[in-house]
Amino acid sequence: MIERTFQNISSEKISEADQQSFLVSLGWARGSTWDDLLQSKRVLIISEAGAGKTYECRTQATHLWSAGEPAFFVELAALATDELRSLLDADEEARLDAWLTSQSEVATFFLDSIDELKLTLGSFERALKRLKKCIGNQLHRARVVITTRPIPFDEQLVRNVLPVPPAPSSESNEEAFAKVAMGEPHAQHDNKSKNQSAEWRSVALMPLSDEQIVVFCRQQGVSDPDLLFEDLRRRNALEFARRPQDLIELCADWREHKRIRTHRDQVATNVRVKLLPRDDRPETAELSVDMAIEGASRLALAAQMTRRLTIRHSAASDVVDDEAALDPAIILSDWQPNERKALLERPLFGFASYGRVRFHHRSVAEYLAAERLITLRRKGVTFRALKRLIFAETKGKMIVRPSKRPLAGWLALQEDGIFELLRDNEPAVLLDEGDPESLTQAQRNQALRAYAERYGPGGWRGLQVPHIQVHRFASKELADGIDRIWRRGVENPDVREVLISLIEAGRIEDCAEIVFDITQDIASPAVERIMAIDALVALDDERLGNIASSIADADDLWPDKVARGAVLRLFPKYMSVEQLCRTLRWTKREKRSVGDLDWQLPRLIAGSPLDLPVLEELRDGLLALVSEGLSWRKMWPHISSDWPYLSGALAATCERGLDIIQDEAWLHAGALALRLHHRDHGGDESIKSLHERLSNLNAEGNARLFWLGHALLQSLYEAKDPRRRLAEITTLDGPVQLRPDRDLTWVSEGLGDTTRDTSERAILLEAAIRLSPDRDTWKEHVEGLRHLIVDQPSFVQRLDDWLKPSKHDKEHRRWEKKQAERKKQEERRKAKDRASWIQFWREVANQPENAFSTEQSWNTAWHLWHAMRHDGDDSRSSGWNRRFIEEQFNQETADKLRCVLMNIWRDDHPTFPSERPEGERDTFLVRWQLGLAAIYAEAEDRDWAAKLSNAEAELAARYAPIELNGLPQWIEGLGDRHPNALDRTLGKELSWELSQPLGEHGNSGLLQGIGYAPKRVARLFLPRLESWLDAKGDRINGADNATGMTERVRQVTRVILKHGNASEIERLRERALQRLEQQLPFALRLIWLRTLMRIDPQAGVEKLADQIEIVEPSERSDAVTYLARLFGDSQDGIGLSDESFTPRLLLRLLRLAYRHVRIKDDVHHEGAYSPDTRDDAEQARNNIATALFNAKGEEGFAAKLEMAADPLCAHFKDRILAVAEENWAQEIDANAFDEAQAVALDRSGEAPASTNEAMFAIMKDRLSDLDDLLLRDASPREAWAGISDEKVMRREIARELSHAANSIYTVDQEAVTADEKETDIRLRSVASPYEAVIELKLGDGRTAKDLRDTIEKQLVKKYMAAEHRRAGALMVTLSKDRRWDHPDEDRRINVDELFSLLRKEVEQIEEALGGAVSVAVHFLDLRPRLPLENVRKPRRKKSAGPSVG
Repeated sequence: MIERTFQNISSEKISEADQQSFLVSLGWARGSTWDDLLQSKRVLIISEAGAGKTYECRTQATHLWSAGEPAFFVELAALATDELRSLLDADEEARLDAWLTSQSEVATFFLDSIDELKLTLGSFERALKRLKKCIGNQLHRARVVITTRPIPFDEQLVRNVLPVPPAPSSESNEEAFAKVAMGEPHAQHDNKSKNQSAEWRSVALMPLSDEQIVVFCRQQGVSDPDLLFEDLRRRNALEFARRPQDLIELCADWREHKRIRTHRDQVATNVRVKLLPRDDRPETAELSVDMAIEGASRLALAAQMTRRLTIRHSAASDVVDDEAALDPAIILSDWQPNERKALLERPLFGFASYGRVRFHHRSVAEYLAAERLITLRRKGVTFRALKRLIFAETKGKMIVRPSKRPLAGWLALQEDGIFELLRDNEPAVLLDEGDPESLTQAQRNQALRAYAERYGPGGWRGLQVPHIQVHRFASKELADGIDRIWRRGVENPDVREVLISLIEAGRIEDCAEIVFDITQDIASPAVERIMAIDALVALDDERLGNIASSIADADDLWPDKVARGAVLRLFPKYMSVEQLCRTLRWTKREKRSVGDLDWQLPRLIAGSPLDLPVLEELRDGLLALVSEGLSWRKMWPHISSDWPYLSGALAATCERGLDIIQDEAWLHAGALALRLHHRDHGGDESIKSLHERLSNLNAEGNARLFWLGHALLQSLYEAKDPRRRLAEITTLDGPVQLRPDRDLTWVSEGLGDTTRDTSERAILLEAAIRLSPDRDTWKEHVEGLRHLIVDQPSFVQRLDDWLKPSKHDKEHRRWEKKQAERKKQEERRKAKDRASWIQFWREVANQPENAFSTEQSWNTAWHLWHAMRHDGDDSRSSGWNRRFIEEQFNQETADKLRCVLMNIWRDDHPTFPSERPEGERDTFLVRWQLGLAAIYAEAEDRDWAAKLSNAEAELAARYAPIELNGLPQWIEGLGDRHPNALDRTLGKELSWELSQPLGEHGNSGLLQGIGYAPKRVARLFLPRLESWLDAKGDRINGADNATGMTERVRQVTRVILKHGNASEIERLRERALQRLEQQLPFALRLIWLRTLMRIDPQAGVEKLADQIEIVEPSERSDAVTYLARLFGDSQDGIGLSDESFTPRLLLRLLRLAYRHVRIKDDVHHEGAYSPDTRDDAEQARNNIATALFNAKGEEGFAAKLEMAADPLCAHFKDRILAVAEENWAQEIDANAFDEAQAVALDRSGEAPASTNEAMFAIMKDRLSDLDDLLLRDASPREAWAGISDEKVMRREIARELSHAANSIYTVDQEAVTADEKETDIRLRSVASPYEAVIELKLGDGRTAKDLRDTIEKQLVKKYMAAEHRRAGALMVTLSKDRRWDHPDEDRRINVDELFSLLRKEVEQIEEALGGAVSVAVHFLDLRPRLPLENVRKPRRKKSAGPSVG
């Protein structure tokens, strides 16, 4: 049986708890088991479908039941509709009753959400309440384990309905009150804090580990599980084997085919298996597997087109506050409701949230969507319609819509036209998406050639082909293609790395020379050389031994980084122990990082097949290295070496060796490894494992280890004092630990051995003295050692000294006596206080008239306020806590207290700092805090401020600065009703604060409070802040502190920026410009520049440029500081996402940044570090580049192209261009289908347009369809050629376009005026107001100038001005051969030249309008066909008439 493990999940990570990649990143090393989980009273187990949670809970319930414990497995969905008892059998009900009456046992309830689709928010809560009802007041004895999905609400609901109650408290109300009043934790709160950490656990069920996969496969009847695992690992496909459900299917597949089939075959089989009729439960309708596949495919296509990740299953979906779910009733409207329900409850779909499902795996949905499109294609959908769904034409390029890339990859397997378009335009899709293994070999060859041609030239682009796709694409037949590409030369490192990976993944022997040459090329990047070694290892190349030898010889061919990477790949198969140690000797150590040698070598040693002789050689080699420079030093760690970071590798070696034999050589090496280790050295796992092993040695082994440690110590540092020696041997976390139960016997025997060396016996005496089995009887233990040392008077003296109280002991006893006396006094004081508080409670509870009498009311309020302050965070901040008073007494008491408090604050008069003597300005009277709490009490009445007089309002305002964290919450109500009162009090005080001499910090507490106050309050003080600036209060005088003034100006400008209106912000902008013309200290100039930049980025960048363009670039210039503080400061940096930072402005900033924060000056850190100004400047440069990368629209695209062309950005020019194209594609693809469009697509193969871009694409396709029409034998070519009236031709064209509408558009005749002066044709989408307009001209009677002018003057300006009509075409008919006069040159032009002329005009217009319109030129060729053309043409042959967008 496989023991599954669990990992704790914090509440903020719950949403990721079913994501396998996240869980795998946590690792399996420190996972919890069921034994650990069942220590808690409430356990939420979170997992994805198919992870095995139901099996685990059933198995655990059975295990506990068999052990005689009350344990019950219940399905949550059943518990939501039935009482708990009705779900139990007779034995279970009897054991439940026995538990309920026992009053001591703990029962375990496993609540499983196996049928989670039947659960809703309401029914889940009902299920929990039914459990609570059944077990009554025994919640504190119930252990509840709930399996759930990653929904934060679930966890909170469980906490609310099934809390872990505190143990019943015997405390009386008066005692509880006294504890709170005295600041002592009382039972309820104490329990709560302790229980929440110990009693509650949210855990994730971990995916299967590598070892568990092998065991599971063996249990599933796979005879060669290691082969299956290796195949999965080689394909990087382990992610598909970590869920038991998926692994069961993989095992069945392997047993039948003895190989892992193609991804496409697996997905197809997976779909069919998961859509078979269920035999584990009754279904709502009979549904054949073929009908289920058809329905799932339709849903998958709709989900892909609408980009809706979840599918509505029930009405419970409608209450989930999330993005819209796909409604299957709309998509599968021709199905019965029970058929749709049966489909969604088959295993292909999994729970997403209440009332919603989703496809259990993304690749399944993508595959099925593509299959549906193939089905539609077979039913007659045109290739153009399919192409329009997947591709978009923009800026003269054909691009794949980013959201359709996965579909394109799957479609390419069955649709040659899609494959060819991908090959010619975006070949990366053929490698990245779908199943490249299912492409024909010829297609793979073409795809690879196209990939290299498209992306090979130029520099780094950031391309990444997923490892698993590389393995699917790779084959030995690619050898010739790879060889030709490589010999031709490849600039882009991304492409070179893909080629190397293909050689490795496909084990392509014919390319061995390529990768060997890379390993020998010192000019090749380190990462490529290491990848090439990987490829040679996959090929088992015979030259690897020579490479290992060359590296060990420290040949100049091998830089450190390459050598370190090579070691991890060559040892132990191709690199001997001796070569490894020689390599380790000459390579420099990297700072600690997860991928470096210090971390990875211990893991390599732990996992490699090494026999004992090799392990011994490795031990001795590593021991020789770490022993070099071995010495003792005063500082910690005391033992040092020239090679301490090899301690992890030595520890891993010792772990392996000690598994076989526990002789002194292994113990010595292990002890030294632990003594040398430091946390910066890596190899933590092997160190911890070895430490645990040595800690658990038996008595004999630990004795040997002790003396080996002693010998090591003495060899380095001859300590005379036995106490010092013992302390060094048994140092905390060291290899040697002594325990009375294990070690006292051998220590005592050695101590009593009179033949042993005296110095050894001396250290044993020190050890024996300290090994008392019981602290309370240590004296008897030490006295009992006397008979062992009678032969040594010095030992006896040492024993007597130990037993004799020392001067320190006497002082300690005197101190203890004083402490005991103090403790008694403190207890007496507390008892007196407690009695006083109890008496006070009784007076308030039993004699409220006295307590709240005129004479006593102030004291009563004072004491209750003190008690309230100790109860919870709310009362600590405000001092008023009605809930506490009502819990301790009743509502009437709370009301009486509130009335008293309302008088208290009115009877006092707090002073402002300005009104106090200079030495008392930072202090205030405690009773004013009571007044502050009193106003909070009064402010329970929402209209409290309206009832105040002006004098009362001013008095209330005086309490506001007493609040410790900003201004009090009630200030907003006071400001709304009495703004002048606030100004006369707090405003006046603010002006006084601003007028005071500055300290070093310059921080104003009142100004800070105003900054965080509600806008309506803060705005009351803005005139005073502006007046301070206008009076040049920010001028630095000789006595002023520049740092303090900088901080004050920062506060003032920040408040105005945050709360000012447009005119106030504009005035601040003008002030900033004025100040920046003055001579200011650097820090203050920076504040004003930052302020200006936030208000007016254009002006800010101009000023910044003025400041830094005269600065000579250097590593830490003023320009670097400006950029760091303005754009790289994580606390106060300027956000660049504001639209005011236009792409042009960002481009200017970028040039400034790259000029001054030069790449060559960048600081390269290793390990942890604290960023300084230079680091912030580099971050600023990156932030500016990222902002420009994210800039949208035509201007953003143009700015990125300009950025790429700038020599300052030459080092990543190709990456910039790649990002520009990717982002532009994302913008074009921004609009998703709605459900109506998805239905239309499934019904007719096309969807009506909802954007100008979609309308333009439809129009262009329909114009191309007209060309196809004219190629048919029975075409209207001859009839149309005879038409000489544009109105008649318009009607003919409009009729054909209407006939081809396919219900996605109408040909709008209403756009034509009654006298038919308008000769345009308009296509109007049936789903939106978007239109495309076609301007028709008979080319035979038109001049070239007339046709050119028509584009702008008539088509664009007259017909395409509306926002929803930005797609248009000029259609020109030609019925005979002719030539035209060039409008600008004295020459005649033919039809092709005319077309180029018109196309150039279109490009200029589109560029001038910033891409706001899309215009096509289409020539409809009506000229007689040549006799040869009577032969039937291929289906996709283009017509002679060109068309352009």
